[in-house]
Amino acid sequence: MATHPPEDQAGLWVPLGGRGEIPVVLAPANGFPPHIYRPLVQHLLRLFPQARVWGWVPRPIRAEGPPPAGLRWQDLAQEYAQALAAWSGPVLGLGHSLGGVMTLMAWVLQPGLFQGIVLMDPVIFEPRVLRHIRRWQRQGAPLQSDFPLARLVAGALHRRRRFPSPQEAMEHFRQRVFFRAWTEAALQEYVTHGLRPVGDAWELAYPPEWEAAVFAAVPTDVWSWVRRIPGPGWVFFGEFSEMGTPPTRCLLPRRWPQGRVEVLAGRGHMFPVEDPEAAAHAVARALQSLSPKAP
Repeated sequence: MATHPPEDQAGLWVPLGGRGEIPVVLAPANGFPPHIYRPLVQHLLRLFPQARVWGWVPRPIRAEGPPPAGLRWQDLAQEYAQALAAWSGPVLGLGHSLGGVMTLMAWVLQPGLFQGIVLMDPVIFEPRVLRHIRRWQRQGAPLQSDFPLARLVAGALHRRRRFPSPQEAMEHFRQRVFFRAWTEAALQEYVTHGLRPVGDAWELAYPPEWEAAVFAAVPTDVWSWVRRIPGPGWVFFGEFSEMGTPPTRCLLPRRWPQGRVEVLAGRGHMFPVEDPEAAAHAVARALQSLSPKAP
C-alpha cells in the first residue's frame, strides 16, 4: 500500500500526521481546509498508530475563479477519485460532511480505491427533506428561511471574508455561535490555514461563493449512490445533527448492508472539531475493523 501520494500531487494533499504503514485519506467539510482535523488526527494516532493520515485540499481552495455553473458534488468526487487512482493501492477513506459524500461517491465511481470508509456526519438527508431540495433546485421554489439548506447558503454568502490580521479573525470567530464549541486547537488551525494574505489584509482561503454553490448543489440522488457503495464502512452521526435523523439512520443499513451506523450522544454536525477525542475513539475503532492488518 502507498503511504503517501504521488510526487505530482503535492498540491492536492497535506500531511496531517502519522508515520504508519496504513494510509488514511481525509476529505473535509464544505468551507474548510483539512488542517482543522489535526486535533482529531493527533488523538487518532495514539489509538491507531499504524496510520498515516493525509488531508485532501478542496478544489475551492485551489481554484482561481468562481464556481462553474451547474456545479455537482459528483464532479468534486470524480476529481477526488482520479487523484486517488494514482496511488499504488487501496487506502482507508475518512470524510466529514461534504467530504463523507465525496468519499462514498468516489468509491462508487472507482471501486478499487478504498479498503473501507468511515463517514462522519455525511450530508445524507432523509428522503422527505430531499424532495423539498429537489423542488427548489429544479423549479426555483423558495425554501423556508428556517430550512437547514437555506440557512447554509445564506450564511455562506454573508460570511465575513476579510480581516486586518489573523488575531482579529480569531476574535471574530470566537464570538460566532457556530465556532463556540470548537476546541481552541481546531479553531487555531482554521485561522492559520483558512486565511491567506491579500495585500495588507487576510482573506478566507475558501471563497464564500464556492461554499454557497456547493451547499446549493446538495445531491438529491444521494441514496442511489449509497445503494451502490461497493464495500464495508461506518457512519457516525451526531445525536443533534440535522443529517442523521432517525429515518436516515434507519434507512442507511438497508441501502448499504455492509455499513454500520452509530450515533455520538450529545454531539452535533461538527463533532470532529468540537470533541476530537471522542470522535477519534469512534474513528479508530472503525478504522481498525476495516484495516487490512486487522485480525
